[in-house]
Amino acid sequence: MPKAQADEDIIAGMIETELEKRAQAVAGAMGPPPGQENVTGQKELAMWNQRDPNVDIMAAYQQARAQGMDDLDARSAATVKAYPHRGRMLLAAGTTPDERIAYARRMRRLSEKGGGDR
Repeated sequence: MPKAQADEDIIAGMIETELEKRAQAVAGAMGPPPGQENVTGQKELAMWNQRDPNVDIMAAYQQARAQGMDDLDARSAATVKAYPHRGRMLLAAGTTPDERIAYARRMRRLSEKGGGDR
């Protein structure tokens, strides 16, 4: 391979590497894609605690039990119905049950102390 071609290949590789780094930096600076909001702190806590006033949580629980759900599943179903953001937030919190449980516990602690700091 001629030296000029080798130099071009080296430069092309450097440009591709640099372009990827710059693209990642620009994407990070632009924020989340349209329709996907980056939520943190107080707003995240407010969403977690936002309750649907039209849902009677006890009635939702009893309905779930009447449909044959066990106690824990019925509680979960009623909670997700009464607090509509929680289901999506838990799914976004992690890919494993342990990650989701840790997130839910953290949100509960923040709710109890009334703060939105992480």
